[in-house]
Amino acid sequence: MSKFEKSFFIVTCCLFLFVSFGFQDSISQPEVLNKQEFRDEAIRDFASDIRLWGPILVALLAAVIAAIYTFYMQIWGIAKVVRTKLKDAESKAIIKQQIDSYFSEKKMAEATQISKIRAKKFYVISPNTASNKWIDIYLKKEGFVNVVTVKSELTEIPATNELVVFNNEKGDLKEEIIVKTVQENPNAEFFYFNMTGKGWRSESAPIQKFANNFDTLTSHLTNALKNKNYGF
Repeated sequence: MSKFEKSFFIVTCCLFLFVSFGFQDSISQPEVLNKQEFRDEAIRDFASDIRLWGPILVALLAAVIAAIYTFYMQIWGIAKVVRTKLKDAESKAIIKQQIDSYFSEKKMAEATQISKIRAKKFYVISPNTASNKWIDIYLKKEGFVNVVTVKSELTEIPATNELVVFNNEKGDLKEEIIVKTVQENPNAEFFYFNMTGKGWRSESAPIQKFANNFDTLTSHLTNALKNKNYGF
């Protein structure tokens, strides 16, 4: 190869390389510019979306928070009402229990006291054995467990300050027996029972305690035993 040819070949190669690099630069530079513009445009679009949708999103978020808070307050209010009602119910139940307990204890105490009163000994004088038998059964059924029945013929009872009941239910008990018993036992207390409506009236043998039916017999007899410290 001659010197001319070698020179031509070298010049041709250099031109080719120059054109090639120039062409690449002419292509790469727009691509870089396009990518940068794309990023800038994306940023601008995002900023525009933020400016447009930001207030709406903030308003929606505030509405959701407000709804959640309102719901929570409603639930809390309901729970508070329920707790208050439960406390009121518990308080009422406790008060009712205390009242019931008080009255239960009071009733038990009263029942115990009544049983103690009705356990006191007292005498019953009836016109005959049959009357003595039925009143003894009735009084013991009512809790008077220490009844001493006496036949009307045997009117002398031991000197005592205990209670003596005249069982004159039908008016069959002789008046002189009642008078004699009262006069001979000045330290005793006397009780008169009659269901005919005929009360006891005697200045020589006064009797202050009485009953004219079975209901008053039980209650009045209990009071008569209660009001005096009779023995057992």
